[in-house]
Amino acid sequence: MDVLTCAACSLRCMSHEPISAPMIEAAAVAHEPHRIAFYLYDLASEFHALWTRGRDLPYLRFIINNDAEITKARLALVQGVVSVLASGLAILGVHAPDEMR
Repeated sequence: MDVLTCAACSLRCMSHEPISAPMIEAAAVAHEPHRIAFYLYDLASEFHALWTRGRDLPYLRFIINNDAEITKARLALVQGVVSVLASGLAILGVHAPDEMR
């Protein structure tokens, strides 16, 4: 599976049922906050799989030294995932660390 396919999977996961007012309202009305948590878990899992592939296959890494265009696109994907995860965790009242070591 190439990086574009993996990125598309992550983007599909993010856009399939985006964290939106209707999703939040549905989770609240049904008393099912786990809907949001499961969504975030699925997104994080997709991203982790994409990140891990780059460890073994250098052309799938997010930063490609000799290709600024691909690097920018991949870093935009990372920023999108960060944004969705941070806002989703905030909705749940969970503080996310700025970085993990």
